[in-house]
Amino acid sequence: MPISQGAVQSLVNLAISFTPLFSYGLTSYQIYLKKTTSGFSIDVCLIMLISSICKVIYYMLEPYEISLFRQALIMIFIQVVLLKTCLRYLETPAKLYDAEKIIHSSSSPLEIVFNRLKYFDNFYKRPYNFWQWYQDHIVYWEFLVGFSLSLTVLALVFQSSSVFISTIGFLGLFSESLLPLPQILLIHRMKSVKNFKWILLLSWLGGDFVKINYLLFGTNEVSSIFMSAALFQTALDVFIVSQYFYYKNLESLLPQ
Repeated sequence: MPISQGAVQSLVNLAISFTPLFSYGLTSYQIYLKKTTSGFSIDVCLIMLISSICKVIYYMLEPYEISLFRQALIMIFIQVVLLKTCLRYLETPAKLYDAEKIIHSSSSPLEIVFNRLKYFDNFYKRPYNFWQWYQDHIVYWEFLVGFSLSLTVLALVFQSSSVFISTIGFLGLFSESLLPLPQILLIHRMKSVKNFKWILLLSWLGGDFVKINYLLFGTNEVSSIFMSAALFQTALDVFIVSQYFYYKNLESLLPQ
C-alpha cells in the first residue's frame, strides 16, 4: 500500500520538530558522561536560545509553519537542558585574551572586521564579560529571563508595527546564521574535533536544507536578507564539515 503524500509530510514535520531533541540531547548526555564541555562551545546555547525565543515571539505576531514553531519551543527546552549541563561541567579558560587591544591595532577595515570575529572565540574577553560569567552562573539565567521578558513587552507594545515584526524575524534568522562561528573557532583553536558529535553537524545541515526550502517554497514573500542569512549559515556549516573531516583524518593518523 503506497504511503500518501500527507503521511510523508507529517513524518517530515515530526522530524523537523524533534530533531533538536535528539541531536542536542545526545550532546548533553555526552557532556554529562565525560564531565567536561571540552570540544563544545557554550556559545551555541546562547545563539540557539536567542534565535528560538525570537522565533516564538515572531510566531505570536505573524504565524508561520506550525512544525517550525514547535521546533522553536522544543529547541528552547533542550537548550536550557544543555546549558544547565554545560554550566555544571564548564571548563573555564585559564586566561582570556584582550580582543579590544587586537581590534584597535588593526590597520585596515577588513582586518578590523576579521578581528571582531574573535568575540565569538570564548578565549577572548568580551565587553562586560558577556556570556563569560564563570564566577556566577546565575547571571546566565538572569540574562535569558531578562531578554525574554523585554522582548515580550516590546512585542505587546509594537504588535501592530510591521517594521518591528520584520526586525524580530530577521534577528531570529540572523542570530541562528551565526551558530557555526563559535564552533569553527573552537575547532580551529583545539585542532581537533574530539567530543564534537557528527549527529549535531548533520542536524545543522538538515536544518539548513529545511530553512532554505521553506524560504523558497513555503512562503510567498521572501526578503533577500532572510535568504542571505540562510545561505551564509549553510556556507559556515559546510566549512565545519571540511574541518571535521580534516581533523578527523589527522587524528586517525596519530599513533594510538
